[in-house]
Amino acid sequence: MIYFVIGTRPEIIKLYPTIMLVEKEGIPYKLIWSGQHYDYEMSRIFFEELQIPEPDIYLNIDPEKDITEKLGQIIASLNNVIKNERPNAIYALGDTTTTLAAAIVAAYNNIPFIHDEAGMRSNDRTMLEEINRIIADRVSTVYFAPTKIAVANLIREGITSNIFLTGSTAVDAVLSIKQNGLISAGERRLLQEIYLPESRTIITVTLHRRENLAQEKLLNLIKLFYISQYKMPEITYVFPIHPHTKNIMIKYNLYEKLIKLSNVILTKPLGYLEFLALMNKSDIVITDSGGVQVEAYTLGKKVITMRSTTEWYETVIMNYNTLVQLENNPEIILKIIRERIGDKTHEVPLYLSPLGDGQASLRITKLLIYLYKNKFQYNFYNCLNIYQFSNKEINRLNLNDILINWYDIDNVCYRNILNCSK
Repeated sequence: MIYFVIGTRPEIIKLYPTIMLVEKEGIPYKLIWSGQHYDYEMSRIFFEELQIPEPDIYLNIDPEKDITEKLGQIIASLNNVIKNERPNAIYALGDTTTTLAAAIVAAYNNIPFIHDEAGMRSNDRTMLEEINRIIADRVSTVYFAPTKIAVANLIREGITSNIFLTGSTAVDAVLSIKQNGLISAGERRLLQEIYLPESRTIITVTLHRRENLAQEKLLNLIKLFYISQYKMPEITYVFPIHPHTKNIMIKYNLYEKLIKLSNVILTKPLGYLEFLALMNKSDIVITDSGGVQVEAYTLGKKVITMRSTTEWYETVIMNYNTLVQLENNPEIILKIIRERIGDKTHEVPLYLSPLGDGQASLRITKLLIYLYKNKFQYNFYNCLNIYQFSNKEINRLNLNDILINWYDIDNVCYRNILNCSK
């Protein structure tokens, strides 16, 4: 039995391709929902849209608690579940409070912990997510790393075994939805809710990180929108506003200013299909979200990330992503927007994509099947020769450094999984 522990919208999206394959292969599992994201629009709707099975267990934490208290509640609730039924392994992904709690419970109960998106680093320890992912990796037993940089990060930190380069399941999710025609369905629903003039330059905006919700930064965002009305009047910003962001803006008396702007379309949080459709129709995307960076890249969209660092640095190297801090002069940000619109960066073929080729969930499922059949008794080693790569500073990496020939990876590491054991 494998426990998949999730609690936020990005985790639902990233896990859905793997859960579908695990279900198909008949691997015994239970899906546990922590309730970290409790707003219906931010969680439940994604289960319905992606047709993910209902969670087997709800931890039912108190949504009014602060993040530290939530961590304690998830740890205590999950630990009680473990007492009633001990799983063979616990699986979590990313860098959320839920992931950290699952890692701690697994470590304290001597249960193998499988970390998907292992090795991701922004190198900014003021971010709670950075702390979460570092601690989770320190107590993990199996590491599913989405990129070569993620593998190199683990090696630099002294972790040299049980690392598997898989690609990002977020890429799988977007490609699966796109190939199945569901983005078109999302677009039809989107256009029933908001009007997107064909003649306008559309920019999707998302903002939710606590470091960007300071009063002066939110005021800068409004100034950016305001000066755009006069200096780039062809732009329409579509802003699906996070409930927490909205509440903070109301607190600072900024929301009233925002709704008066004629070039900003405010919406409630969108369903995943509608959100992908919105990005697909956009010229560029402005965000502070790690997941949105990957989704936009997979859709071929340029991104302006309102942060000084990113855990998806590959997107910067490929010239798909520009990092800019929200405290910068809005004129500077507008100049970057002007440069990014219409920028024709050469696309990287999918089979060489540094973020994955859409087969990450298949590789992960194959590994889980092997591990399950062998009762999670394993002794894998790193099949990838990335030690030399790991010694190179991240800001000196070039495109050739980060490209991955996924055909070669599959033939080296995954054609016969037993070839990777000592």
